[in-house]
Amino acid sequence: MTIETNQSVCEYGIDQSVCSAVDTWTYNPGSGKFLHTLIMVGGKVVAIRQGARID
Repeated sequence: MTIETNQSVCEYGIDQSVCSAVDTWTYNPGSGKFLHTLIMVGGKVVAIRQGARID
């Protein structure tokens, strides 16, 4: 799992009027599955993005 911290919410287009620090967690479930990215603000998940299938 990859964790990136202190990014701006504005980078993800969630709320352009107020920028806040967010955590981004990337989960690799293994071969044949899809990569997932969880975007959290204030400890709560605000978005889940599904990425490419992992070979």
